[in-house]
Amino acid sequence: MIRYILSSIILITLMILFTHCNSVQINTHNKNNKADMVNAKNNNLSKKEYSTYHTFKAVFKGIKYNKCLGRTAMCPVDCGSSGNFANFKILKYENLEGGGLARRERLKKYTIQTSDYHKNSFNNPNTKFIDKLKPNDEVDIEIVFIYDPTIPVVKTIEKVISIKKSH
Repeated sequence: MIRYILSSIILITLMILFTHCNSVQINTHNKNNKADMVNAKNNNLSKKEYSTYHTFKAVFKGIKYNKCLGRTAMCPVDCGSSGNFANFKILKYENLEGGGLARRERLKKYTIQTSDYHKNSFNNPNTKFIDKLKPNDEVDIEIVFIYDPTIPVVKTIEKVISIKKSH
């Protein structure tokens, strides 16, 4: 009996140590570029049961460094939840579409990760654009959230379609 309890405790501890950090912020450094998202939009992702499509105007509030909560062995360096995050306050929604079971609430703020733990900037068009923004610049942001209910812990895949200055 004691052997069973000890092996259970060890197994649970290992699962906790080697599980990725679940952070509120969402990484975008490996997200698709605009061309991929045009294909995603044309494939009616916004009409699928577990996806939502958001377009909104936002104001850039600046970039802040965030260190993850340190809950796993990979934290804070390798978990992917530490780094610089661009912060936006949403001013006005242009469009919000979602299929049946998808979460469809309107966001009030939005963050995009722009660097890793060591502050090495991600090499993608969104990061390069954000680095040129000044506080209080207004932007138009288009994103798709896809929820994968086929796995035990539902994960959200976030794809930034476009981010550009408002006119």
